[in-house]
Amino acid sequence: MEELEELSFELQASALVDLLNRIQKSEQNYTLVKSLPVILPTLMFEFAEYGVDEGVKENAKDIITPALVSFVEYATSIAPNLQDDERLNEIFGHAVWNADQLVRLLFGETTEPEVATIDLWENNDLQAIQERVVAWNKLLKN
Repeated sequence: MEELEELSFELQASALVDLLNRIQKSEQNYTLVKSLPVILPTLMFEFAEYGVDEGVKENAKDIITPALVSFVEYATSIAPNLQDDERLNEIFGHAVWNADQLVRLLFGETTEPEVATIDLWENNDLQAIQERVVAWNKLLKN
């Protein structure tokens, strides 16, 4: 059973990294990014699940965390271009928020930030989101 669990996490992690990379390289990222607000909360649930082997979780964490951080950084870099498309801006905002929640879970953060990432996105406070990315990148290097 443990082998299946490990394989499942590896496949999900690889698929997520591939999706995040494709979003960052695609001109038609609208269709791809729409799936993130569904996929990321599902992964959050799986990482919070107590019955899953911690070593399996750790391996998956090492695979997906850098890709999630890179996606949030990418999204903030293109955010000014999204202002004209309200729906796409909203989709990216929710994806960034979900990515933020998963990254914080993976880094073991137990407290909520003073301002939710979705609020920062909606208020166009990209600097504050980018500050979180800088902090995450420092944690990745440790």
